[in-house]
Amino acid sequence: MVKATLPVTASAQAHAGEFLFLFVLQGELSISSQVQEIHSLRTDDSCVIPAGVDYTLHADAELEMLEVSLPA
Repeated sequence: MVKATLPVTASAQAHAGEFLFLFVLQGELSISSQVQEIHSLRTDDSCVIPAGVDYTLHADAELEMLEVSLPA
């Protein structure tokens, strides 16, 4: 589980696993990527980010998120 204490923007990144699953437990998360401009997730929303896709996360201060990755 990931919990933000301040609004945060992570720099562009990609992951090496098969996929990355994100589930928002509380708060709001915006994801921008080369595949989709900006996608906003709120409490109880989820998404999967495929391997090799560059993405940037923008989290509000209330964010609590479950992050699950499947190794390649």
